[in-house]
This record gives sequence, C-alpha cells and structure tokens, in this order.
Amino acid sequence: MLEVDAGVIVRSFNAIVDGAMPEPPRSTPIHLQPVRRPEFNMVAEAFPAIMQAYDGAEMPIEILYKLIESDIMRLFLGKFLHTKNHGRFNQLRALLGRPIPATLGLPPVLYEFTKRSLTRSLQFCDFRVCMRDLSCVGWHTHGSKQSYNLLDRVDE
Repeated sequence: MLEVDAGVIVRSFNAIVDGAMPEPPRSTPIHLQPVRRPEFNMVAEAFPAIMQAYDGAEMPIEILYKLIESDIMRLFLGKFLHTKNHGRFNQLRALLGRPIPATLGLPPVLYEFTKRSLTRSLQFCDFRVCMRDLSCVGWHTHGSKQSYNLLDRVDE
C-alpha cells in the first residue's frame, strides 16, 4: 500500500522528465525525442492536477498506476477528438472503452516513455521512503541517492 503524496510523485516525475531533456540532437533528432513532443508536454502540464485528485489516498501502486494511466489516456483521447476527423465515429466509439495509443495517432515511443516515467515515479515513492534518519525531513539525499519521508509532506 502506498499513501499518495502528490507533491512527491510530481517532483519525482519532473526529475525523470528533466533527466531526459539533456539528450543532444546529434544523438537523437529532436522530433524523435518523446520528452520534447507537444503531446508529452500536455501530459507534463496536466500531471500535477491528475495527481492532486489522488493526494492523501491509500492504495496499492498497481491500482494507482492504472488510474493515472487511464487519466492520461483520456487526456490523449480528448486531444484526438479535437484534432481528428469526427466522421470516424465508429472508430471513436470503439476507443471509448479502452483507447489504444496507436489508434490515437501517438508514436509508440511517446506512450512508452510516458508509461516508463510514470512507473519510475511511483517506484521512487515505494522504494525511496527514508526510514534511516528521522531528522531528515521531506525530500533529501543520502550520498547520491534521493529519498523522502512522509513526516513532512512535500508541497511544491
């Protein structure tokens, strides 16, 4: 079970995204870097509000992941509905049950990067809770590893 702390999850998500930004265009062209795509920017901007809806809840990580993934897919679906031809009604109706990223016109690498960033953020919250030193409050480091504790909820 995880006590959802929206501030910690958003901060870890942003750290993961920031870590992906420095990749130089000579190693991977900018248009192929999922972190630089406008669709991912849409997710990054909406992520704090998505997480705020679950703040303070206590649930298994797997359930939280599925809920957030569903919220992100609805975000992508909303973009799809506003940018694609509405004449494809049957296809859209089929998507309402469980949208498939490829059907929405999303590059597979974008959706995989989004899922991986979300998974790593939630894993951070599960594995990096500091039980070592109660004098360390909030987000902190032990050597090169970042940790947090819930004695002081992180709000940023």
